[in-house]
Amino acid sequence: QEIAKIDEVVKAALEGGFIVLGGNTAWGDGENHTKLVDKDFETKWGGAMPAGGSYVIFRTMEPTQPLFYKLTTGNDTEGYSGRNWKDWQIYAANFASDAEATDAEDWVLIEDRKDIGQDRLPAANFFTVPFGFSEGVEEEYQYFKVEVSAAYSGSDIQMTELEFGTEEEFEEMKQQYIDSLSTFNLDVVAEEELFFLYEDYEGAISDAENM
Repeated sequence: QEIAKIDEVVKAALEGGFIVLGGNTAWGDGENHTKLVDKDFETKWGGAMPAGGSYVIFRTMEPTQPLFYKLTTGNDTEGYSGRNWKDWQIYAANFASDAEATDAEDWVLIEDRKDIGQDRLPAANFFTVPFGFSEGVEEEYQYFKVEVSAAYSGSDIQMTELEFGTEEEFEEMKQQYIDSLSTFNLDVVAEEELFFLYEDYEGAISDAENM
């Protein structure tokens, strides 16, 4: 177990990934909470939600101020669309140690999603969707907690990956959104995803419309 932890830290340092500190919910070891942020699209986090909901706590190698994040649906979401998340929250904090993070209550809410339907998180396999942080991220943080409180339907949840979006990706999507204001995009799904992301960033929408 100690060797596995060292491997995780090394991988996080080399690939800009996350170090998982705690969590729950799993159908088995191959689909436990560590799989949500392992940067491996061949794995997923999935299981039956316990009373009180499901959660994952992780940290970054260095403090970060993410602009947005991306969720990638499971490999079999088309057949089990009810496993998509419906309600979830993301919290952030800075703690003195990893041990403090797993027991702490001093988390800052940076994301609160309720009643998310298939128009926003489609019933499609390996589908990546960007989300802005509804509550904003006002400073750099190193510790993060994801809580899932409801599935789209039923009590099982799953998700292949959660990633923080980079500034370069944000600028690229911003340009795509600006371009879509003046051109008809046949890829309606892609255009809707850009709209939803910028709906989270009203200032960015306003800037784009005025260009």
